[in-house]
Amino acid sequence: MERNNRMSCIETVGFQRIFMLRIIDLALILGGFLTAELWYWGRLPDAADIAALALLIGLAPAALQFAGAYDFVTFSSIGQAVTRALTGWGMVLILLLALGYLFGVADHFPRLVIGPWVLGVTAGLALSRVAAHHYILRLHRQGRRVSRVLLVGRAAHCRRVARHFDNHRELGMRPIGMVCDDADEGDPCPTPVLGSIADLATHVEAQHVQRVVVCASMADEALMTDVFNRLHLYPVMIQFAPDLSAFSSFPFQIGDYAGQAVFNLSASPLSGGAILAKWIEDKILAALILMLISPVLLAVAIAIKLTSPGPVFFIQLRHGQYGRPIRVLKFRTMHWQAPKPAADGLRALTPALAFPALGQRPGEETTRMLIAGGADLFAPAQGAGCDQSPDQFKQATKDDPRITPIGRFLRRTSIDELPQFINVLTGDMSIVGPRPHPLKLNQQYAASVHDLMRRHFVKPGITGLAQIRGSRGETRTVDDMRRRVELDLEYIRRWSLWLDLKIVITTAVKGFVNDQP
Repeated sequence: MERNNRMSCIETVGFQRIFMLRIIDLALILGGFLTAELWYWGRLPDAADIAALALLIGLAPAALQFAGAYDFVTFSSIGQAVTRALTGWGMVLILLLALGYLFGVADHFPRLVIGPWVLGVTAGLALSRVAAHHYILRLHRQGRRVSRVLLVGRAAHCRRVARHFDNHRELGMRPIGMVCDDADEGDPCPTPVLGSIADLATHVEAQHVQRVVVCASMADEALMTDVFNRLHLYPVMIQFAPDLSAFSSFPFQIGDYAGQAVFNLSASPLSGGAILAKWIEDKILAALILMLISPVLLAVAIAIKLTSPGPVFFIQLRHGQYGRPIRVLKFRTMHWQAPKPAADGLRALTPALAFPALGQRPGEETTRMLIAGGADLFAPAQGAGCDQSPDQFKQATKDDPRITPIGRFLRRTSIDELPQFINVLTGDMSIVGPRPHPLKLNQQYAASVHDLMRRHFVKPGITGLAQIRGSRGETRTVDDMRRRVELDLEYIRRWSLWLDLKIVITTAVKGFVNDQP
């Protein structure tokens, strides 16, 4: 009875928090709308205002709920909480705009009403999430309003899960003990071993447990069945925390295909909303930046044409998202030689360019374009003055004789990469992401750097976390490449709009000039 009372108390408090947040959200949206209307029109709401308020009362709670704005148990960061709230708010605005034009009342709401309202509510929703997150985190760190968790399974994995919960107090999970048949001294862990699985039901009752987390490998079906059968008389939540230490470092995800559960062992951790936000970010920033740097692009193109014979741009096949070969655009920085008439070498190489499990093979038309290249402006990969055959790849090195004098300046200042904003607009690249590697470079390291191709779960970028942390340019050793891949995977795991903005600002301030070849 005492345990049930404790659970009811925690569930009631959680419901009260969510209910209060719903009231705050609705007050922000409705109050902000009325304030903007009164400020602009100087009168009480009319029929159109009342209709809009009624729509908001119906749309806002549903959209915010759909976006996950109240799923506090899954929040692992303030950024995630804010993003979910603003995603729901964006859905409200889109629906309201569509309905306004459909019923012909959009003209009744001028920009001086909508603008301040949208900005005010956006700031209010963000601040409310920050305040709520800090409040809940403070409670959890004080040991208040937390779920009492019992870990069951293999001792080593139980200790890992216990440390994870201790390091992420915002989850509100307090491991009060472990129940293991293979308990040993192992690593020191503050969570005590209470006994064996045979006494599991006794420990659940005595410790007032609210959640039992089974810590085992996915193949240990016997253990999961045993735990489930031992606790079928107890109203306790049973969860499974699989041991995925042998798999990729990306977050483990669960999907549902029309009732069939699936487990993503290796997949992009970015949600649909995150992908859409990044797409919008790329298009807007790329268009603005291209307009700003167009005089620079023109000046560089003229300088290249006047200082060395050959085309202005250099096109190279590189791996894009999911390993698909893309044509990356750069200013030519090396001495140019006209491509040989016979293209058999490149055509023979083409089938091996993509990794079959991740990408697609470039078609004949792509091959022809790369070979022809447009002799006046564009140079194909092997026609850029590189002294290698089509079957070889040679990275640029310090004091490389293939690099022209102006090319050396362009490389040191990273100006040669600026045409890649065109790749961003065409959808092949992103402004921030793992740098795209030449195909032969990936083939060279894919076998020795285990997670190398997993960096292609997102679009490649003009700049990235690896670049601002110094892992750029020539990769002389396997350790150089492994360091870059680790930073690329860290970026994918930690992605947020704020992280992208931080990387862009850092690149603009100190990331252009470099000592790499």
